[in-house]
Amino acid sequence: MKSQLLLIDKKWVRCSENSIQAIVIAQDLARSEKIEFVELHHILGGLKQNKKSYAANLLSKFNIDAHENHCNSNHINNSLKKSSFNEIPLSESVRNIIQKAIRKSVNNIKSGSYLRSIFILKAILLNPPENINSSYKDIYENKNVILNKLIDIEKIKHDLLDDNDLDFENILQSEKEILGMIMHNSEVIHKIINVLKPEYFYYRKHDDIYRSALILHNQKKSINFFEISKYLLRIGMLEKIGGDNYLIEIANSSSCISSFDEKIKNIEQRFLIKRN
Repeated sequence: MKSQLLLIDKKWVRCSENSIQAIVIAQDLARSEKIEFVELHHILGGLKQNKKSYAANLLSKFNIDAHENHCNSNHINNSLKKSSFNEIPLSESVRNIIQKAIRKSVNNIKSGSYLRSIFILKAILLNPPENINSSYKDIYENKNVILNKLIDIEKIKHDLLDDNDLDFENILQSEKEILGMIMHNSEVIHKIINVLKPEYFYYRKHDDIYRSALILHNQKKSINFFEISKYLLRIGMLEKIGGDNYLIEIANSSSCISSFDEKIKNIEQRFLIKRN
């Protein structure tokens, strides 16, 4: 994951490339309005206009237009090169949002704390302003749905997820289909045990479910919904992975065998590329 140290409120913070760009765009939006401080609607505009980030992808899905003005991409790149990040200060309310996002990143990413655009968006959702004006009314009307999507992202292993992984939902679906196939056919485990390793999974609870399947295999037990559920319950992990309801969802996601090998290969290759 690319990062850069930037000065925020007299402290150096490791920021992802997307979070930097979002704030730089927000500054340009404030500058275009001749406003002295970066306000909430500028930050939302910055999040949405940085098309590389999942935060922008998510806002676009709900047709949220946080800001009508648009910045020239060349100007944004020049601003980054000139380290103009602190040219226009953040308003007090936006500083509070950024600080909450930083604390969330510290708690969430064990391999190193990054200020990330998804944490900025979540902090905005969880800390609405006293007066919700038309610039960001839509985001709070869709608050719960967007938060659920963000919670899903937080369950991904962030050392495997970089700023530009907008297709992570497809990755997670592939993982569910692989696990579903294992539940439906215990013999599948013989085919993949030396190829697919638990750490290859993006989703932490998919890692846990696959490890359970491997343990059952080593114990020469059947690998199916009931055995995996019993094992996870016995070790106190069933609720952590989403309970029987999530296992049923996985069991219903089993892939056709013709694409199974390809899905395994894709997960393995993505892991190796990230690690290298």
